[in-house]
Amino acid sequence: MNPNSGPPGSQFTITLNNFHACAADKPSCIVIDFVQSGKATRIGTADSKGSPTFTGGPLTVPPSATAGSAIVHAFSDTDDAQTAFTVTNAPPPTTTIPGATTSSSSTSTSSSSTTVTTVVPVLTEPPTTTTTIATKKSSSHSEVPRYIAVVLVVLAAAATAAVDTRMRRLNPPTGGP
Repeated sequence: MNPNSGPPGSQFTITLNNFHACAADKPSCIVIDFVQSGKATRIGTADSKGSPTFTGGPLTVPPSATAGSAIVHAFSDTDDAQTAFTVTNAPPPTTTIPGATTSSSSTSTSSSSTTVTTVVPVLTEPPTTTTTIATKKSSSHSEVPRYIAVVLVVLAAAATAAVDTRMRRLNPPTGGP
């Protein structure tokens, strides 16, 4: 495999050796599964067409794959092979800014072809969120002392009036017409 590790959604190629050619009535008889935690996900099929060695791909790591070990299993009615693959954490997200460039280059020989694409990620600061917290000009708790003072004044006035009335009854006015 090339590469033999990558995050979910990344691509890789495989090279198969000594697989028999598929029968004419069963094209692409070689099944390629991605196996992780006992769950197999079909990621491709192939046919060696009688070649002792052939390369297939690009194949894609399933988006549902989780970080850890996995197996790439290639099999047919007559052949069976598997190899280890390591799922890595997803790379940090990149932001594409208008005007950013992507470069691509290709090399080719008579037996193989390789394409390399380079994307230069542009990292930006995370967005800033501003929250305004509303504050009260006065709190109901700051009014409590004033309410207590009013209640005390009212009670004092009532008590004074009660005492005055009681005193008048006890001491009737003297002298008078």
